[in-house]
Amino acid sequence: MKKFFLNQNNDFIINLFSIEHFLLIFLTILITILIINNKTYLENISKRKFNLLKVIFALVIITNIILKRGSLIYYNVYDFRYNLDLNFCDFTNIMFLIYLFTNNQKIYNICFYMAFVGPLLSILFPVSNLSLANYSFYSFIISHYFIFIINFILMFMNKKIYKKKEFIQAVIFIYFYILCTLIIDYIFDTNYNNPLNYLNIIIEDSKLITILSQTIITTYLTFFLVIFLFLLVGKKFLKYFSNFKKNISN
Repeated sequence: MKKFFLNQNNDFIINLFSIEHFLLIFLTILITILIINNKTYLENISKRKFNLLKVIFALVIITNIILKRGSLIYYNVYDFRYNLDLNFCDFTNIMFLIYLFTNNQKIYNICFYMAFVGPLLSILFPVSNLSLANYSFYSFIISHYFIFIINFILMFMNKKIYKKKEFIQAVIFIYFYILCTLIIDYIFDTNYNNPLNYLNIIIEDSKLITILSQTIITTYLTFFLVIFLFLLVGKKFLKYFSNFKKNISN
């Protein structure tokens, strides 16, 4: 059991872009499609079933945290520099847990967008040392695939409607969180949210894939930032530019 929880088994490794990796992505897409096809049912689900599902979701997340962190404490290898839940995806799990217990819609609005940043990127670019013989694989599935999937279920059960204000608030929170963790990394010499180091762990054997992955992730995060800035000041800028052109013409 010690090898299982401390990730010391090297059998049944799932590598990046392997058949197993694509199979996991395919299953995620399939489950997401099934959820979307049952949108009407989820939107009209009874409050009792809604609360029951939230309890089940919360228990799955709590169990994973206890097994993942508790095993490290039990085997006396817990290190705050690496094992606090400050990694973006781990923190996303904590945020979902807070929402599931409090039913706070403001927190869920942030969780909704967080699931499309950390968990989604990790689904596309999982760490390469995941083994079916280690608990880290199952923890990874819960922390990323499970969170990504239940986000769609909660979206329909909450009858989530896009609102510009909520998106802006979520992006501000996400980048503020990233800034805080980068400061923590710098002060305490930790490595919770350094995307370049993360990518080196993922695909240290291929410079081409590393560059490609860095480009995709950087573009993805930049896209979020550009959309945020446009929603924040874009319309005012376009209006100002339009008035400026009219004044020039006159």
